[in-house]
Amino acid sequence: MGEYAQLVDEFSIHDGMVVASHRARNTDAIITTDGAIVDAGYETRWS
Repeated sequence: MGEYAQLVDEFSIHDGMVVASHRARNTDAIITTDGAIVDAGYETRWS
């Protein structure tokens, strides 16, 4: 929840949850084509 609280003003509720999960779990990348997440500079993958 702490990770999400830091993102609440930056993303929509759904995008914030995806990014918070990525940060909390320290994953290599987020699987998405969501422009808001890509534009924020997070490592993304889509295949």
